[in-house]
Amino acid sequence: MCFRVFAALAIAVGGQSAVASDTRDGLCPGTGYMNLGWSGMTKDKCLERASEVHRGNAGCSVVSYSPSDGPQGSTNFCRCFSGCDGDLQHPAGEQWETIELAVAQSRLAVAPSPVPAPASGASASGVQEGLCPGTGYMNLAWSGMSKDKCLERAYQVQQDSGSCGHVSYSPSLSTNFCRCFSSCEGELLQPAGEQWETSVPQPESGGFGLVVLACTLAGVGACLVATGCAGACIWLRCRTRAAASDRANLATSTTNEVTHEV
Repeated sequence: MCFRVFAALAIAVGGQSAVASDTRDGLCPGTGYMNLGWSGMTKDKCLERASEVHRGNAGCSVVSYSPSDGPQGSTNFCRCFSGCDGDLQHPAGEQWETIELAVAQSRLAVAPSPVPAPASGASASGVQEGLCPGTGYMNLAWSGMSKDKCLERAYQVQQDSGSCGHVSYSPSLSTNFCRCFSSCEGELLQPAGEQWETSVPQPESGGFGLVVLACTLAGVGACLVATGCAGACIWLRCRTRAAASDRANLATSTTNEVTHEV
């Protein structure tokens, strides 16, 4: 069932919720869009990703979403447009809704997402030169996406849907340069004139390692301090006993001398 107007549409962005109005029934016309969809992506995730791309000034003021089988089957159901001129389209047998992110977010004054902590980021393990073979991949790239963002997004897709076991990234291309594969079998490809690297996206462990190192150093320091204090106490006790023994010997010697004189 299609809704002409949504009074409130929750968009979860960076742990925050935003309400998007200005939703219309239909598909934004034109082919100049970024496909943000991946297999298993929900509507909320589509809107979340579109909002993130929009805040990054990467040309996503309007997003069209479809729950229909055709667009879902081709993972082309979350389309990001820089603008939407003309009448919305109504493809036969497909349900679409288009959200004006620029208008909705300007009214809501959505705060920027906080910078993620190092531990929540993503890094690549076992990086290999080359492109994972095959055409069964999800294109996660958007204009201006960095390598770190590609790896971060790939890790998130893997966590959400389990369908991104490998990610291939290329700095040589301006589009379709962040490809997500469920698996990567066979020899990696080396396309002429292109540089590619393939890896398994994993959560970054550098932050945790620093914490462990800091705790270890603190523990060693505490042990050294405790050892030093114990040594000082033992030395003082020995010194005190030696002084007492010296005084006792001196007293005995003095008494013997007095007795001898008498």
